[in-house]
This record gives sequence, C-alpha cells and structure tokens, in this order.
Amino acid sequence: MTLVRVLHDHDDAAVLTLLHAAREQAHRMRAETPDGRFARHRALADACASAVGRWRAEGMDVSVLAPVGERSPTVTCIELPPDRGGPEVVAGVRERGYVIGGGYGRLKQRTIRIGHMGDHSLEALAGVLEAVEAELHEGPRA
Repeated sequence: MTLVRVLHDHDDAAVLTLLHAAREQAHRMRAETPDGRFARHRALADACASAVGRWRAEGMDVSVLAPVGERSPTVTCIELPPDRGGPEVVAGVRERGYVIGGGYGRLKQRTIRIGHMGDHSLEALAGVLEAVEAELHEGPRA
C-alpha cells in the first residue's frame, strides 16, 4: 500500500501524524542501529533486575518474576510484597509522574511491569525505578 493510497482512503490528520511518527522512529532506529537498540534494551532490563536485586538485599519482599536466563529484554515483571497490590502500585507510581504496567490475568494483583522498548533511556529508567521504590517503601494506602 502506498502513502498516496493511505491518504486517499483515510482523509484524516491522524493518519498523517502516525505516518510522520513512524518515519521519525525509523530514522532513530537506523541511527542507533539494530545492535545498538538491542543492547540498550538489554541494558535497561539489566538495570531493572539489578534494582530489584538491591531492593531484595535491603529486605524488601520483591523479585523478578522470570528466572535468570529466561528474562525478556523488552519488559521486566516484578513480583510485589504480599501486602501490595499491582493496581495500587501502578496508581501510586502514576501519581509520582511515571507510567508503568500492571500484571495480566492471575498476576494482576501481585505484579507490575516496566517496559524497556522504544526510546527509553537509562536516565529515564532511573526515575521510574526511584518512583517504584518510593511507592513500595510508602506501604499500602488506606
């Protein structure tokens, strides 16, 4: 399908916005290179796992859901302390200015997810991890 056909079939400014965004992202991906992009995603995953390991060493009852060797470079799923619910932690982190994901299905109440894809950086991830840690230290909300 050509750009002309898309514009003809969908005479909508939203389509143009999406096409410009896709083109800009393609430029960024090309500049970073696939190897560079995958390495950044892996570094973000490693930083998440490291933070969870530090929290655990400090006595917080948290863990990375996936075992070492089976972890995704695109998202980290964190098991929460028994007294904290996933939706509650997601909401608390949002109040601190960051968006993270909740768990799915039977994991919804006991996990949160932090993504590492797209244009995330180690600096931005550090802010997310600080917000998660602060929220977990705050304890359950009444």
